[in-house]
Amino acid sequence: GEMVKMKRGVLPWMILLGGPITALMYFSLYLLAGDHYIPAAGENPWEKFVTIVYSTMAYAFVPLFLLVMASSANYLEHKSRAFDYLYTLPIKRGYFFLSKIMILLLGLIVYFLLLGLFVFLSGMLLSLIRPEYTFQLYSPDWSQIFHSSAHYLLLFLGVTVIQCWLSFRLKNVIIPIVIGLACFGIGLVLYFFIADIKGESTAATLFPYSLPFYSLDLDSKMGVVSYGGIPNIYLYSILFLFIVTCLGFYTEERREVR
Repeated sequence: GEMVKMKRGVLPWMILLGGPITALMYFSLYLLAGDHYIPAAGENPWEKFVTIVYSTMAYAFVPLFLLVMASSANYLEHKSRAFDYLYTLPIKRGYFFLSKIMILLLGLIVYFLLLGLFVFLSGMLLSLIRPEYTFQLYSPDWSQIFHSSAHYLLLFLGVTVIQCWLSFRLKNVIIPIVIGLACFGIGLVLYFFIADIKGESTAATLFPYSLPFYSLDLDSKMGVVSYGGIPNIYLYSILFLFIVTCLGFYTEERREVR
């Protein structure tokens, strides 16, 4: 049912264009940067290009994409008061919430898949326009792209379900976005000023909106520790996903509809 409803909204276009637009931004950056990104002799330009894309997108592109996508996922129901009718169906109310989470997680996966593809296409196009970048002389490290995508996908899980729950419960489309932006701002403060400068990393690792800012190097100085070979920030993000999903399902099951 969610897939059918998506055909009449802007959400499919957001999901399909999010990754390509992000890659286009970095393509334009390289194109306009002149000689700044010309690699040294023997240096693989793909490694630097992929590192720049994935190390900076979590600060702006993915949060904005996620916030708007989460609010758009529930826009049609709130606008037409469709939840009042959906809840009359002989289906558990919590399933409607679970379906929204699945759509958002699917959208996030598609975003990273298309981002990796268009990062590759951007590099190939740059090799034609600016051969001095030497993209044509080397091959991209697909394992780097895969690990970077998986890393940030895991760290955005908790934030995704929280934003889904906010947009599900709040009828105003703008308020969940504002709350999300404020929380990401707090997350930046906890990560860069409290954890990085003062060395107090506990708050950053336990606040879900701080987790997406952790880089792939998993620096132990930033509070990253492993449990059974799995970094704690991955486990915390998955834990937030599980807790908020269960909480959202429970509250929707007991929600009164007038």
